[in-house]
This record gives sequence, C-alpha cells and structure tokens, in this order.
Amino acid sequence: MKKWFYAFEMVLIVALCAFSPLRLYAEQILHHGLMVDSEGSANDCLSCHDSALAGGVTSCTVKCNVMSSHSILTDYPPAINRKLYASVDAVRAQGVKIVNGKVTCISCHNLINPGKFHLAVEHPGICIICHIGW
Repeated sequence: MKKWFYAFEMVLIVALCAFSPLRLYAEQILHHGLMVDSEGSANDCLSCHDSALAGGVTSCTVKCNVMSSHSILTDYPPAINRKLYASVDAVRAQGVKIVNGKVTCISCHNLINPGKFHLAVEHPGICIICHIGW
C-alpha cells in the first residue's frame, strides 16, 4: 500500500510541475558574457544596465516620455485611462509578460532573443500591443 501511495504521490508532483503555469526555476542563459536569469527582475537587469557593466538605461518609474525608456514596475493596465490599454489576457496572448500585475523589463525584452534590444515580440509596432488608444 505504501509503495502505491508513494508512486501516486510522485506522479502527482510531476504532473503539477509539468502543467503548472508557474515555473519553479527560470532558465539560466549566457547574456553578453554573464550567466543571467532569463526571467530576472527589474533589479536584476538594472544591476548591470547602469552603465557600470553594460549599456546604461534610464528606467522611468513615474510619468515617462514615449521617446525615453518605458516605465517599469507600474501597474498594468494603469488605473487611469484603462480603455487606452489592451487587456492583460490580450497582451499575454501576443507574448508580452505582465509580472504580478506590473510592467517590468521582461514585459518587452526576452533575453533568449539574440536580436537587437532582445525584444519579447518581433512586432514592428511592439508598443501598440499594449497601447491601443494611441
């Protein structure tokens, strides 16, 4: 009986891990000579992209100009003007990641993509995936 229960428990654990929408561990990848977490937080990204080790980016966390870096760690969609933004489900379906209800670096950038800027979505108008009211 114990053997059967143990086998059932193992199958259940494997099934939960395989079909869970949450990943237990993100992929570690080589990014410009360093091993990094492909699902890293904004702080992970900014720890290098501060001009000390890698090209600097100016992260904007309040009200940002469209020609500057995108705001990060902000709610998506924002409470104001929600009708100007696509739904969370719609942007996720296009490949944009919303992490804990927020826009972060990996919302628009996918380090696995070797292309310029490591865009998460090869889309000529990546901005209009979220910003539908422009």
